Amino acid sequence: MMDSSKSNGAKWGNLIGYIILPFHIAMHNDPLEYIRQGKRTTERKKTSLEAVFTYWSGNLIVNLFGMKVWFLLRYISICLL
Repeated sequence: MMDSSKSNGAKWGNLIGYIILPFHIAMHNDPLEYIRQGKRTTERKKTSLEAVFTYWSGNLIVNLFGMKVWFLLRYISICLL
Protein backbone atom coordinates (compact mmCIF):
# COMPACT_ATOMS: atom_id res chain seq x y z
CA MET A 1 0.00 0.00 0.00
CA MET A 2 1.19 3.53 -0.71
CA ASP A 3 2.46 5.56 2.19
CA SER A 4 0.84 8.98 1.91
CA SER A 5 3.45 10.61 4.13
CA LYS A 6 6.23 10.09 1.55
CA SER A 7 6.69 12.35 -1.45
CA ASN A 8 7.64 9.74 -4.04
CA GLY A 9 5.76 11.07 -7.09
CA ALA A 10 3.18 8.26 -7.14
CA LYS A 11 -0.50 9.17 -7.49
CA TRP A 12 -3.68 7.55 -6.22
CA GLY A 13 -6.43 6.64 -8.64
CA ASN A 14 -6.99 5.07 -12.01
CA LEU A 15 -6.12 6.50 -15.40
CA ILE A 16 -8.10 5.24 -18.38
CA GLY A 17 -6.83 5.22 -21.96
CA TYR A 18 -8.13 3.47 -25.06
CA ILE A 19 -6.53 0.91 -27.31
CA ILE A 20 -8.36 0.21 -30.54
CA LEU A 21 -7.88 -3.41 -31.58
CA PRO A 22 -8.59 -4.66 -35.09
CA PHE A 23 -10.46 -7.96 -35.24
CA HIS A 24 -9.56 -9.93 -38.35
CA ILE A 25 -12.12 -12.61 -39.00
CA ALA A 26 -10.64 -15.35 -41.16
CA MET A 27 -10.43 -19.11 -41.32
CA HIS A 28 -7.21 -20.54 -39.91
CA ASN A 29 -5.94 -24.10 -40.12
CA ASP A 30 -4.90 -23.86 -36.49
CA PRO A 31 -7.72 -22.49 -34.28
CA LEU A 32 -5.18 -21.11 -31.80
CA GLU A 33 -3.50 -19.02 -34.52
CA TYR A 34 -6.32 -16.47 -34.18
CA ILE A 35 -5.54 -16.21 -30.45
CA ARG A 36 -1.79 -15.96 -31.04
CA GLN A 37 -2.26 -13.19 -33.60
CA GLY A 38 -4.54 -11.29 -31.22
CA LYS A 39 -2.01 -11.65 -28.39
CA ARG A 40 0.81 -10.35 -30.62
CA THR A 41 -1.28 -7.37 -31.65
CA THR A 42 -2.31 -6.63 -28.07
CA GLU A 43 1.25 -6.83 -26.76
CA ARG A 44 2.49 -4.54 -29.53
CA LYS A 45 -0.26 -2.00 -28.78
CA LYS A 46 0.40 -2.14 -25.02
CA THR A 47 4.07 -1.24 -25.53
CA SER A 48 3.18 1.68 -27.81
CA LEU A 49 2.13 5.09 -26.58
CA GLU A 50 -1.43 4.78 -27.92
CA ALA A 51 -3.14 4.45 -24.52
CA VAL A 52 -1.09 7.29 -23.03
CA PHE A 53 -1.83 9.55 -26.00
CA THR A 54 -5.58 8.82 -25.92
CA TYR A 55 -5.72 9.54 -22.18
CA TRP A 56 -3.92 12.87 -22.44
CA SER A 57 -5.73 13.97 -25.60
CA GLY A 58 -9.09 13.07 -24.03
CA ASN A 59 -8.14 14.98 -20.90
CA LEU A 60 -7.15 17.99 -23.02
CA ILE A 61 -10.43 17.91 -24.98
CA VAL A 62 -12.47 17.73 -21.76
CA ASN A 63 -10.57 20.62 -20.22
CA LEU A 64 -10.78 22.82 -23.32
CA PHE A 65 -14.21 22.01 -24.79
CA GLY A 66 -16.17 20.12 -22.12
CA MET A 67 -17.78 16.72 -21.75
CA LYS A 68 -20.35 17.13 -24.56
CA VAL A 69 -17.63 17.49 -27.20
CA TRP A 70 -15.69 14.57 -25.70
CA PHE A 71 -18.78 12.32 -25.81
CA LEU A 72 -19.46 13.36 -29.41
CA LEU A 73 -15.90 12.56 -30.50
CA ARG A 74 -15.95 9.27 -28.58
CA TYR A 75 -19.25 8.31 -30.22
CA ILE A 76 -17.93 9.13 -33.67
CA SER A 77 -14.66 7.24 -33.18
CA ILE A 78 -16.21 4.11 -31.66
CA CYS A 79 -19.62 3.77 -33.30
CA LEU A 80 -19.16 5.23 -36.75
CA LEU A 81 -15.65 4.11 -37.70
